[in-house]
Amino acid sequence: MPAIRKKKEIGARFNVLGYKEEDRHIAHCLEIDLVAEGKTPEEARDNLADLIFSYLRFGMEQDIEQFIPHPAPKIYWD
Repeated sequence: MPAIRKKKEIGARFNVLGYKEEDRHIAHCLEIDLVAEGKTPEEARDNLADLIFSYLRFGMEQDIEQFIPHPAPKIYWD
C-alpha cells in the first residue's frame, strides 16, 4: 500500500527584482537567489514562479536544508 502524504498549502512572499538586459526581461528572487528570464516581464515572472516552486519542492523532498534559504548578494538588495 502506498504511503499517504498530507498536502499542506503555504503562502509565501518573495522580493523580486525585475530588469531588462538587451532583449530579455529578467526576474531575480532575492531571498533564494534564483533568476529567470522571458520575452516579457510577465513571462519572466511566471518562469521565476515555476522555478521557485520546483526549487523549494526539491529541497523539501530531499530534506536538504542548505537549499533554503540562500539569499542573493547584498548588492542586489540596495
